[in-house]
Amino acid sequence: MIKDGFWIRMWMCGGRGADEETYEYILYDSGYTETDETSLKSMVGDWCTNGLKGWGKEHYRYGYEIVSIPPVIWLETQIKRLEIKQKELTEEKGRIEVILRGNNKQ
Repeated sequence: MIKDGFWIRMWMCGGRGADEETYEYILYDSGYTETDETSLKSMVGDWCTNGLKGWGKEHYRYGYEIVSIPPVIWLETQIKRLEIKQKELTEEKGRIEVILRGNNKQ
């Protein structure tokens, strides 16, 4: 079941650096709403400062917009990224299970 929420596009334009953008699905359960401009702007500011190391840039601008859905190419890229992550987690789970089985024999 998909929880109710909304999509936002977050963007950052650096002075000399490349522009960055991403999309995030915000759950209503997290306490955000589409009209909560102060909290959303703060969340995007944290993404820029911490996630994109904005603290190390001289100048940058950032913002967000509510979108109905992200572009298809972005969604397809995310699916590929998640499939790779899923494979890595399955392999890690297998390694841990082998260790646990080995310890149970002792």
